[in-house]
Amino acid sequence: SAVSAAAALRDAAFAAAELEFDDVEPQLRTYTDEQYFETRPSGNRVSRNSVLGGAQHIRLQAKNVVHDGVAIRGDLAPVTLGTLCWIGARTVLRPCSKSFRGGNEAYFPLTIGSCVTVGADCVIEAASVGSHVDIGANCRVCARA
Repeated sequence: SAVSAAAALRDAAFAAAELEFDDVEPQLRTYTDEQYFETRPSGNRVSRNSVLGGAQHIRLQAKNVVHDGVAIRGDLAPVTLGTLCWIGARTVLRPCSKSFRGGNEAYFPLTIGSCVTVGADCVIEAASVGSHVDIGANCRVCARA
């Protein structure tokens, strides 16, 4: 089934490799230390070409993969990712905001559940994303209403 195929793909990604499908033949891609650093003991792999604004407010639970060009805006409000999340290249994770009269703006924490896949070139600007969610490439999850 599609669910078990997605789970198998995630398992391969979090074992420090992922399957990339070119036509029918799967190709193995490894995460090298030159391109990614690994947080210990949680096993997160974060690209050296990603931007983590306000890193002290960003919490990655365990076994997450953050690809090239990803921007996580922890400088606006806390950002939390559950376990086994895969964030595609050039994606922006930014807490949602609410504007008030007088020009004041408040930001709300962004929480992403476990087993979440976010495709490349996405903008996630929400208060929360549940667990077991697959967001395709070039998507925008809108701000809080």
